[in-house]
Amino acid sequence: MEKKLNKKLITTAFILLITSMLIACNSNQSTTQETVNNHVMDTTSNNYSTIKIVLAKQLKRGSSMETSAPGYKMEDFVAVSIVASELLKKSDYKAPADFANRVKLIFGDKNFDNEGLNALNYRTGCIDKEHQFSLEETGSNKYYYVDFKNGLLTEFYPLPLLINYQKEFPDLAKLEDKPGEVYDAVEHTHKKNELWKDWPNLSVERQHNIHRITSRNKYLFNNSKADLSWLKNNDSVFLNRLVTVFGYVKDTDLTKWAIDKNLISSGNEADFGAVLWNQGCNSKINVHKEIFDLIKSETTDSNTRYLNSVANYIIYLRDKEKFLSFSDRAEVIAKVAYYAQKIVNKNEKQFEQDYYTKFLFPIIQTVQSKELFEPEFRKHNYYNLPGFKELWDEQVEYNGGVAQPM
Repeated sequence: MEKKLNKKLITTAFILLITSMLIACNSNQSTTQETVNNHVMDTTSNNYSTIKIVLAKQLKRGSSMETSAPGYKMEDFVAVSIVASELLKKSDYKAPADFANRVKLIFGDKNFDNEGLNALNYRTGCIDKEHQFSLEETGSNKYYYVDFKNGLLTEFYPLPLLINYQKEFPDLAKLEDKPGEVYDAVEHTHKKNELWKDWPNLSVERQHNIHRITSRNKYLFNNSKADLSWLKNNDSVFLNRLVTVFGYVKDTDLTKWAIDKNLISSGNEADFGAVLWNQGCNSKINVHKEIFDLIKSETTDSNTRYLNSVANYIIYLRDKEKFLSFSDRAEVIAKVAYYAQKIVNKNEKQFEQDYYTKFLFPIIQTVQSKELFEPEFRKHNYYNLPGFKELWDEQVEYNGGVAQPM
């Protein structure tokens, strides 16, 4: 009886020990998250006073989006970079020794200034030398900033969208007790500043911004798959731009996700095309062979959805695309059709339907299209693509010289 009692006591004690350890672990994780969200700056840091000065100015300025409100300056971005760096340190991020090389691999060789600020326009994919710091998009301009000094990537945020200033800087929070005024250029009158403490869902947006900074950097520069998973679910626009705007196609997991996200449905042909190719800042057409390698590995007799989308995109280029010059359109059509036709020919024996052996090049070998594009192909020596001319002639001969329109 005594042995059974001792055994029961030992078991109970063991369960209590494990439970207390789990509670302590969870408590530690919670405390760490609280530290990241609520205590960004170390009061002994040399940058503490810099943050206080900038934060005070921003609280006095308020959260107004009026164009007449004081604009943000370089000192505001320097503060953002300091805060982002602190957030990343607390999330165990390590800037890689080859940070500059990683940046070029992801965003392309864009003559980055390794000593200065690089504003990557995420509409054009290029570096803008002239830009302004803004919370809202200004026309077509909005940026991802590459900071080589601190080894990180960030957008611009006013500090209240990154720091819980009411807890971390309670003395400065009192500035909002007496809000200043801003001039309304439309109504020609002064009105009270909009306050950051009244910003809708401020704490939720702040937490999301923090998570975006940490997850983007840990995925891009620390190869964190866990953070890639978070980005897919919570920051898909950013991931999509990596592929469609900046042409980053070196991560198979990311490119597979981007292809699936942009598969052609009604009216989104241009979105799918942006996965297949992009135009560099030097105007060079870059068709991504890596995407076609992935399509090749995924294509079977029972799975031709990727090739079907490619075929539909070629039809879109042939008949509907209005923004490219004729020369650029011909080059894109030639390269996309070339890589796709090679996939079809390689897998011909797997396809039960003869249709799949002749639906790519033949799309642009109708009488009208052939007469339109073939001289352009010859003019550019078939874009120096190995075997292009032979493949082109083979398909023409296969279809009796003229393919049937789709």
